[in-house]
Amino acid sequence: MRTNRKLPLAVLSLVLLSSVPAAGLSPSLPLSVPDDQWRLIYDRVDPVLEKKLEGALGQNKLWKSLINRKKLGVGVVDLSDPLQPRFARVNGRTMMYAAASLPKVAILLAAYVCFEDGTLQETPEIRKDLGLMIRKSSNQAATRMIDRIGFKKIQSVLMDPRYQLYDKDRGGGLWVGRRYAKEGSRNPDPILGLSHAATVTQVCRFYYMLAYGRIINPERSGQILADLSRISPSRPSTTSSSVSWRSGPLSRSSSGSPARVRPGTRTRSWSGALCGEGTSS
Repeated sequence: MRTNRKLPLAVLSLVLLSSVPAAGLSPSLPLSVPDDQWRLIYDRVDPVLEKKLEGALGQNKLWKSLINRKKLGVGVVDLSDPLQPRFARVNGRTMMYAAASLPKVAILLAAYVCFEDGTLQETPEIRKDLGLMIRKSSNQAATRMIDRIGFKKIQSVLMDPRYQLYDKDRGGGLWVGRRYAKEGSRNPDPILGLSHAATVTQVCRFYYMLAYGRIINPERSGQILADLSRISPSRPSTTSSSVSWRSGPLSRSSSGSPARVRPGTRTRSWSGALCGEGTSS
């Protein structure tokens, strides 16, 4: 199904990691918590934090209007206490067209799943393309990675029960259904028929699981964190650091995804996501 809606576009995903350690807790990413204390993000919704988030957003007339019209979604995850993380979202299950960088994290995840299962060889050429795709937001590199992995594999990873980053029962989620090029077929998502899509909840889930080493395994999660940073994956940081991120205003052309997430960053941590719909294709 092809949609023709013309809507304001803003896609911003960010991770905020402070250099202030929380006493007695894991000092770096990925975080480590006992399995019996691990909870899905759906079980970490905090009504108090959510009310504060809604109140803060409501002070901006533009944001309030977009939220009321289901054209803007915002999510925040508080990881300051790794044993008691908090999640808040507004329009968290509303799937929105993500035109640019945000869906590239799904390609990155699929590449690592392929490395792990042996269907894709981790060559210097592929490592270079992953770096260009994530750190430079190269559409050409993203298209080459899509061609190597294939839509079928990418989408099977997103719908895998281990991750469920696209979940039909929860409004959809992350989706990659078109090359970052004029040529090529569309593989639209099953719910709204969007080429590239995201929900705030599933974006937050991706970073939440990554922060806890639950994407593939702790080692692979650490490597993905390194790829999301400006650090060479072969020389990961082991020291605390401040945060940097890519962002933009609520405009038709703005989009973004994390520019730096250092694996050695000390807790406490926050992560968040902001999504707004744009023109689908």
